Amino acid sequence: MTAAFAAGASLVLACSLAVTVSVVSDKRKRIRHTEAVLDLISHVRSNIELFLTPVSGIFSDFRNDDLEACGFSAVLRDSGIEEAVRKGAASLSVETEEVLTFFSSSLGKSYKEDQLRLCDYCGEKIKAELEREREELKRNVGAYRFAPLIFALFIILCFI
Repeated sequence: MTAAFAAGASLVLACSLAVTVSVVSDKRKRIRHTEAVLDLISHVRSNIELFLTPVSGIFSDFRNDDLEACGFSAVLRDSGIEEAVRKGAASLSVETEEVLTFFSSSLGKSYKEDQLRLCDYCGEKIKAELEREREELKRNVGAYRFAPLIFALFIILCFI
């Protein structure tokens, strides 16, 4: 085995490790962002139910570290939910984005009880999506860890 082959094999293995870390990290970030969106809907519901806060004022006091870090909260305060979703700052599934877009388009267009039902409905849909994402990560974490490694070993073996 030559030094060049050993160096190349090491790089291939390092790349497979990087892919594994990146994929698992992205899946966990998506789960954290979905949890944060669930907190946002809960915040909206509380403001409507307890304080009858107008839609324009609800987002100004919402804080979440994960959504702040990705820039979603800044767009949310400036332009609303729909624009924050459209910009794609947060890592969200297509289903969660669709629920948020529906939520945004319906928010502030009916009476209090209808708004509370809207929050409950969208909250349940996002909870279901969150549970699906958690189950997917739990079910596939082995594949995310070992598939890149197996592929890297296959590539190395092809060059022996």
